[in-house]
Amino acid sequence: MIGCIHPMSIQGPDKGDRHSFPIVCPCYVSKTLGDYLEEEGIGHTRGKPFHPMTQGKIERYHRSMKNLILLDHYYSPSELEDQIRVFVEYYNNHRYHEALKNVTPADMYYGHDLEILERREQTKQKTMLLRKKQNRTLRLAEKAGKVYMHTETFS
Repeated sequence: MIGCIHPMSIQGPDKGDRHSFPIVCPCYVSKTLGDYLEEEGIGHTRGKPFHPMTQGKIERYHRSMKNLILLDHYYSPSELEDQIRVFVEYYNNHRYHEALKNVTPADMYYGHDLEILERREQTKQKTMLLRKKQNRTLRLAEKAGKVYMHTETFS
């Protein structure tokens, strides 16, 4: 990443004196990166520099990775790289993301999300019908003085 320098005026602490000084802020200025992203059809969204709230998702990702990485000691760079690879594999292919309606990023990327969500909805409907039936049976049994729970399974 290449930093770019912007002059910035700030209010000085001494009664309104203004001082200008350069501030280094992170921004991508690489033509190679821009060309690559364009070729791959990937949009590049920039957030406000030095403002972590606008970078929430990536900041959370980095914090999750850091918390895992700090659990062990690594005696070579390759050990650390292997652990990061394991984390990225888990994060992209196995961890459900609430922001993605509890599917994995890989499921969303490959278009499996609708199928998964539909299957979940079908399971939910079957479960609700089964519960209604069980509750009806239980109420009837209570009225008849026989309390028991009848269970069924479905596939």
